[in-house]
Amino acid sequence: MTNDEIEMLKEIQNAKSKIQNPLFQLRSPIFHLPTPAMTPPRILLGIVVLATVLRLAGGLVVPMSTESDPGAYLAMAAGAAEGTGLVDVHGNRAFYSPGYPMLLAPVFWLTGPSLGAVLAVNVALAAVSVLLVYGVARAAAEKGAEAFSRGGLQGAGQQTAQKRLLPPFAPSEWAGLSAALAWAVYVPSIMTANAIAKENLMVPLMLALAWLALAWPGSRRRGALAGLAGLAAGVLALAGTTGCAVAGALAAVIAVRGGPWRQRLAAGGAFLLVAAAVLAPWYYRNYLIFGEPLLKTNPAFNFYMGNNPAATGRFVSISDTPMADEWHRIRREHGERRERVAERAVARRAWRHVRAYPGRTVALFAKKSVMFWEPPYLTSAEPESLVKRLLRYVWFAQYVGLTALAVAGLRNLGRTWPLYLAVALFAAMHIPFVVMLRYRLPIMAVLCACAFQPTGRKNWALPFLGAGRFSVVGTRRCAVPKTKDVRT
Repeated sequence: MTNDEIEMLKEIQNAKSKIQNPLFQLRSPIFHLPTPAMTPPRILLGIVVLATVLRLAGGLVVPMSTESDPGAYLAMAAGAAEGTGLVDVHGNRAFYSPGYPMLLAPVFWLTGPSLGAVLAVNVALAAVSVLLVYGVARAAAEKGAEAFSRGGLQGAGQQTAQKRLLPPFAPSEWAGLSAALAWAVYVPSIMTANAIAKENLMVPLMLALAWLALAWPGSRRRGALAGLAGLAAGVLALAGTTGCAVAGALAAVIAVRGGPWRQRLAAGGAFLLVAAAVLAPWYYRNYLIFGEPLLKTNPAFNFYMGNNPAATGRFVSISDTPMADEWHRIRREHGERRERVAERAVARRAWRHVRAYPGRTVALFAKKSVMFWEPPYLTSAEPESLVKRLLRYVWFAQYVGLTALAVAGLRNLGRTWPLYLAVALFAAMHIPFVVMLRYRLPIMAVLCACAFQPTGRKNWALPFLGAGRFSVVGTRRCAVPKTKDVRT
């Protein structure tokens, strides 16, 4: 063969190799520039952009509500920005969680109280949450990648990637990207970004604690991690107390995988010290107002809502309970101390009911344990548009799919047990009180990270995620035949 023929054959082979993988090696016929390779950072950036666009679109189409709890948070943030203090629309000074209004207050101080500023803050928090979901899922899958590389599935996964035009990413990368995408398009997370709700702040804080719990065993800077965890837990206690369930999972990791007992004590002490430093100003503020240090005045109220003769497990109005007249009388007669007086009154009523009806209380607790995880309703008591009905069906399918994948992922409990423990503790913290679908949203972000973990024998994730060393359709461990050397 002549040199010209050899060069021609090389060009043909190069063209064939480009055609075999057009999604990642195709060159633009217009600009004659190579299409950027799809790498995990670029894909993650695309997912963050997608999440941002969806939430901005929802905020522009659906009006933001300012009634009930959203109105209270809005009033607290506006009051703090104007210098009148964290006071809600009902005159309460410590009834609602102050963390989210504290975040909105400096923004309102710069821009003035506006719903557009709220949407901007929520979208920014959502973008951070997508990144943290990716980080948590990837961190949980890191150990799983080692098992795959030893199990003979790397070559099979790469062959599958070529057939499906997907890049050969590691299982941990696919786990992170899949979980981030699932959270980016999860309907309740999109809707919550268009609401003045504390869950917008709870989600990234809970994910940060989950990430620290996974990073703890292999870290050499556990003192710094303990300080960061204490900071996140302190802010989370102000944003939403139930979110501190993830801190409980971190405490379990420190107890089990914390090294020598002196290191465990030092880490626990650093965690508690930083968390106490974050909470101390708020406790001191409430001490000046109520004469005693306290975090909030509504835990007893919520406990009574879940334990009274009219309790159903869901939220009911105080006006529909036997304490309606006494509650309103206390609110009228006791001035600035009405919050604390009312809290003690409802606490006595709730505990009296629990002691008088222990069997009914246990049965209602069991009912609420099921209600916490029930799928969203496919119908609504109020008239809805076609778009809202479709979103309900999408939400239902997303929730069922994520929970099914998370249940299947229990086989990875050896490396993901901190995440599942956080999920269990978060659900358990709601059982004595009332259960609402909105309360479940923050832990669904952690559940997304659990749902897309690679497994040792089969992967139950969606088929289009089968690249790298993922086993797509239940591929069992097998030896990959070696190819002959065809070089001339």
